[in-house]
Amino acid sequence: MLLLGSDYVATTFDSTYAEVAHTAQEKIEAIMPEKQRIQVQQLRDSIHLLNLDEAFHAPNITESDQEILGLVRRAVLEQRELSFTYRSRRSSPYASEEPSCTRNAHPYGLVHQRGIWYFVGHCTMRNELRQFRLERMESVTLLTSTFARPSEFRMSEYEPEQNFLVEVTVSFTKEAASWVRENPSFYLTNLEEREDDVLVTLHCRNEQDILQWVLSWGRYARVLQPQSLRESIKDHAAFLVDAYRELEPS
Repeated sequence: MLLLGSDYVATTFDSTYAEVAHTAQEKIEAIMPEKQRIQVQQLRDSIHLLNLDEAFHAPNITESDQEILGLVRRAVLEQRELSFTYRSRRSSPYASEEPSCTRNAHPYGLVHQRGIWYFVGHCTMRNELRQFRLERMESVTLLTSTFARPSEFRMSEYEPEQNFLVEVTVSFTKEAASWVRENPSFYLTNLEEREDDVLVTLHCRNEQDILQWVLSWGRYARVLQPQSLRESIKDHAAFLVDAYRELEPS
């Protein structure tokens, strides 16, 4: 089981831990009886550790991501302040334009959720506990200034804020029902098969959280509410029509 666990660490964590995991594997294998070593290898070959990156179609961790993960890990262990540029989701092409901003934070711990790395810590700009997604971080700098983690903070007890107050309903064609089940949105809370369609209910923080997911279904999905999201979908559809019209020969 130690070897199986080290396989997961080697493919999920940053390069420093990957090297440690590989070294541990070699030492364990070196002291195992030959027959047992072969059996364990057969077991490793027959088990696919489907990590959350694959399950949720998240990209494999890149060299740049590993470097950032390593810096954040050091900041957590050494209790040192981090400075970085953070891209919020709202600065994406599918949302209202908001420039990236520079943040300073005191990282308290790391979270690996649905194939994505986050760190939880005190944001000096907001002066509150926040959660930051590592893949949205750029120009990360480990500062010399230190901080003291609150004595009452327990990473094992941390629960992300569930402020999913925006309700969205989407009507899907009957033929798309099985596809929606195979590729549900993180924010999906209910799926109801009706006589003429499939009604999907989602709860999110803001409409931008699910805009791209809805757009990806094309003609198979129609937003019922809220009206503001319907208007946003219409604007994107009009843009696509114009963009493809420009490609047509005159």
